[in-house]
Amino acid sequence: MENWILPFIITVIYTIFTIVIGILPGRKMDMTQHKNWGVAGATMGPLMLFFMLGGSQISAYTFMGAPGTAWSNGVSILYVSVYLALMQMVGYLINPRIIRLSRKSNILTQSEAFGVRYESRFVRAFATFAGSLTMVCYAVVQVVGCGYIINVMSGGHIPMWLAEILILIAVFSYVYSSGLASVGWVSIMQGLLMFVIAIIAAFYLCYKFTGDWTWFTTFEKIAEVSPAHLTLPGPTGTWTTAFWSTSILITTVSVWPNFWMAATGGKTEEDARKATTLVPLYQLVMIPMMVVGFVCIFAMKNYTGAMDKVGLTLALESMPWPLVGLMGAGTLAAAQSSCAPLFQCLAFSWTNDVFVPYGLVKDENKGRVQRLMLIPFMFVIILPLSIMNPSNLVNILNVGYGFLGQIFPMILGVFAWPRSTKTGVCTGLAVGLTVTILFTFVWVHPLGIHAGIWGLIFNLPVSILVSLLTKPAKRETLDKFFEKDFLDQAYETA
Repeated sequence: MENWILPFIITVIYTIFTIVIGILPGRKMDMTQHKNWGVAGATMGPLMLFFMLGGSQISAYTFMGAPGTAWSNGVSILYVSVYLALMQMVGYLINPRIIRLSRKSNILTQSEAFGVRYESRFVRAFATFAGSLTMVCYAVVQVVGCGYIINVMSGGHIPMWLAEILILIAVFSYVYSSGLASVGWVSIMQGLLMFVIAIIAAFYLCYKFTGDWTWFTTFEKIAEVSPAHLTLPGPTGTWTTAFWSTSILITTVSVWPNFWMAATGGKTEEDARKATTLVPLYQLVMIPMMVVGFVCIFAMKNYTGAMDKVGLTLALESMPWPLVGLMGAGTLAAAQSSCAPLFQCLAFSWTNDVFVPYGLVKDENKGRVQRLMLIPFMFVIILPLSIMNPSNLVNILNVGYGFLGQIFPMILGVFAWPRSTKTGVCTGLAVGLTVTILFTFVWVHPLGIHAGIWGLIFNLPVSILVSLLTKPAKRETLDKFFEKDFLDQAYETA
């Protein structure tokens, strides 16, 4: 029997089990109701919030992109550990306020908050478009990752394109059936599996190739065979200090629309604080997967395949078949736990924040339409891009963060600066997106600075200047977002 068959069977069984777990919550709530499908009826406690917020950040990027980047570029991959920690600090500050907005004003999405705050359906639609650019990039990362997993675990017998179609059908089945509730329940199961298998894989592979259960010998061996992997800009010279630092900065100021919706699904503000405080524990799963990539530096010296496959390939060649099967299932879990909320958020937000405000869908029909919107996003937009596989997983995600970071001035206007105006943030966003696109695809990261930071360098001053020159929102609108004493002290006429 070939060595891939039994691990592949485990991966298939896991996928079927995921579908069943994901479909079940839809039997307990009426998923034709807009709020039930979109934010699980705001019934999620701290445990489910913890797994969903954490699972959305631990993805195919973690199990494939991180080992691949460690193998090819070395310690540059540690930027992920830094920005994930900083993102949780931002989340701790704003997630309770997101729940407060939801309870006080029935605001369910990030774009809806922008539309209400800036008194403009155009702002609401523009923000949906900008956020969707990033979510599509991240969804492509996950679907490509799923394709790699099925392709490798099947011994190459299932081609990437077919693997991507199969996994999209699986995810579609439970997201369509149960919405955000399915994401929450599946994330709990996936989170436990990911955490356990990542730790086992790292310790097992370190021991097999160094004779030491600890990770110290691994880095000592790297220092002997390729010391360039232990310093910036790495052996390829691509991760300069400037690019490494600005990649951390753009990710830190990026607030994901799907994280916003996840927070909205929480029961109380205290639940959001507890979940966000604990999420860094979930993110520890990233470290052992980085270690797997570092082991690949000397264990896979002659590897010539795709960098994102190197960790899985090493596992398939070196670990017992039960562990390989669980590794494949864990990697697939990471990808699914991230792509499912993206699909759900895209469908919900475009229905809620574009089609309904502009009269393209009647309010009473939005519960039905939002579920159907999964089809064009998943199978018409994301699937073809995934089959094209435009770059490695880390590069695709970095491009996405450049776009998402341009929403930062809007976020400031919701949580910190009442004087921000719709004309200001729209002008800044248009300028920021234009600069980001040019510095991503035409003049790539000038001076080694991330294109998204260049976008913000132009976006933020334009937003501030134009806001100061234009009329602020009405006081009754600002009262929904800011405390009365703060408004009285900061802006007497706001």
